[in-house]
Amino acid sequence: MSASVIPEDLLDAIVDAAVRRWPGVRVERLAVAECLAARKPDDAPGDGFGWLGRLKTDDLVLACGCLAGDRAALAALERASGRIAEEVLARHAGSGLDPAELQQDLVRRLLVADGGPPRLEQYGGRGPLEGFLRVMALRTAMNAARTHRRLETLDSTAAGRLVDHDAGGGRARAHPPAVPSGLRGRPARRPRRPAAARS
Repeated sequence: MSASVIPEDLLDAIVDAAVRRWPGVRVERLAVAECLAARKPDDAPGDGFGWLGRLKTDDLVLACGCLAGDRAALAALERASGRIAEEVLARHAGSGLDPAELQQDLVRRLLVADGGPPRLEQYGGRGPLEGFLRVMALRTAMNAARTHRRLETLDSTAAGRLVDHDAGGGRARAHPPAVPSGLRGRPARRPRRPAAARS
């Protein structure tokens, strides 16, 4: 669907509503139109624009602004991701991350192309953007928790080996020579002096 098909007055209303929701966000109208057109549902009729009412267009405008590098949009995304990171870690402990680390990892995954397009481009606008962020934050925390548990297992195994090594002095222990059973407990005899040395 061509971006130019969406009427200007409808596009202006969508952008104005998004700006009220996300103050300071500035996105080119053409970029917004392309973003919306790319997310038209497959089952939407070929004519008309009722399908736009099924999308969270204000959140899509924010996502579009973030992908375009708009500072206000990026700041809003960071605030939302920081709040969600705290909520996720409060419910799912054991990841070894703190909220700032989870937020940083989440934003990186959303905006940085790593072997493919940025994850934020996958947001289709059919649900709230915060729900999309929450799912990504949860997956990131769960992956970090698995990695953290593996590292703890490796650390404890390595520590156990070090303790065993230190207890043995780092080398094989020397065993004392065997003593015949008939001599055990007897005092040691003084060696006999040679006959020439006797008085």
